[in-house]
Amino acid sequence: LIPRKNKGYNMELWEKTLKNRLLSKITKNENGCWIWSGGKTGNYGVIGTKRGKSNLYAHRASFLVFVGKIPDKMYVCHKCDNTLCVNPDHLFLGTQKENINDMWKKKRGVFGESHPNSKLNIHLCREIRREYATGKTSLSKLGKKYEICFQHVQNIIKNRIWKEENYEK
Repeated sequence: LIPRKNKGYNMELWEKTLKNRLLSKITKNENGCWIWSGGKTGNYGVIGTKRGKSNLYAHRASFLVFVGKIPDKMYVCHKCDNTLCVNPDHLFLGTQKENINDMWKKKRGVFGESHPNSKLNIHLCREIRREYATGKTSLSKLGKKYEICFQHVQNIIKNRIWKEENYEK
């Protein structure tokens, strides 16, 4: 997606052109975000490269132009959590794992009752914990009853998932 010097591209000209194109497609908001108003794919902005043959995510293009090279296997992440933001001050490099951890820490992921495939809610998890605490049932039986695997039941009981702050294992 990024031209190489050995292919005869003038990198300085390419970056200058890309920078001008980026700046022509942004609107600054009250949070300091530079909102991308160009093309989009899903929730992310895209900018064409190489005469329309490929696209580059707009936030990655902004990082390239204003900050520098993006190492292989690194993600350009948003501090502001606005996927259309291309402000280089709001962007940082991270691994896939760091990006996912950041998402969970900020509670941006779809989890719990809001997940479309969820079979449980906090009330059912409390019921599972109460039933198991009686000692009259097994992880396997609870899994069958609630149509989830026994490992899932175990993780609920150990408060690894569907966490409750004052729950004692």
